[in-house]
Amino acid sequence: MSAEKDFFAGLSVGQSFFDPDTNSSSLTLDSDSDTGFKIYGGYDFTNNISIEGFWADAGQTTFQSSGSYAGYIDYKIMGVTGVYSYPSNDSQFRGFVKAGAGDLSNDTTLSGLTISRDSDINIFAGLGFEYNIADLFALRAEYEFFATDAQMVSIGLSKRFSFSASDRKSASDRKKVATPVPEVEPVAGERVVVEPVIETEVLQEVSPDTIQTPYQGQEFYLENTAFEAGSSYLTEAAYPTLNEIAADLIANPDASVTITGFVSGGQNKKQMLLKARNVALYLHQQGVNKDNIRFAVAPGSAGEIQMITQ
Repeated sequence: MSAEKDFFAGLSVGQSFFDPDTNSSSLTLDSDSDTGFKIYGGYDFTNNISIEGFWADAGQTTFQSSGSYAGYIDYKIMGVTGVYSYPSNDSQFRGFVKAGAGDLSNDTTLSGLTISRDSDINIFAGLGFEYNIADLFALRAEYEFFATDAQMVSIGLSKRFSFSASDRKSASDRKKVATPVPEVEPVAGERVVVEPVIETEVLQEVSPDTIQTPYQGQEFYLENTAFEAGSSYLTEAAYPTLNEIAADLIANPDASVTITGFVSGGQNKKQMLLKARNVALYLHQQGVNKDNIRFAVAPGSAGEIQMITQ
């Protein structure tokens, strides 16, 4: 099954908080917070698991000696973390947790000053939320723990970059048709853009209760990776499966297809309905009789699109 993997990158700014344990008894902490920023990038291995690398300038903390400014310590941090997103990294609204390791370096204008930490190994952790605001763009808010003396709360903007790939596996094996079928070319350079469903359209939305089981014919699946992250737009990853279905339906004009988008929990039901409808519109663009196409939304394995021909 073809699928889509995403690279992502982003920039965050926020407030850093410091509590350094120094080897000097003559210095007092003057400022324990500062403005910091971070750049980051990563790669989605699955719909839930990603790897992320980052570099952050957390700012600096200043010290006094005998009531006068004495100097500063600044904080530069770089590292790699694993990220787990729920319900998935292409959901409209998602939470995430992360953990990893890296380097925390300090420059100071105070001669001989050192910072005491429990370990030379810097273990990082964090949690936050992301919300899609536009096609492949998301707002991010997060808290990060870099060390007992350095933490940061930030907000930022991230962007995902979609690439097709063929080696991401589905959570379970899916049926595939071994017999080659004639290729049906997609509409070159054209996106399937969808407005909210209107009742007057001929394409039929049906109640899940009217879909009978057991099904006859062939069974196909598309996952969220066949759509651009956070939207209902089809990607090239969806074309091989949909072209195969279109060719089969065109060759058998009495056959029909039922397209079902599955949702669970708090997933966006309207967006899943638009995804199912986009699949229906794409098949119709390839020449399939619109009277032979139905689509619906039903409870099930979140993010999947099931297509049954019969």
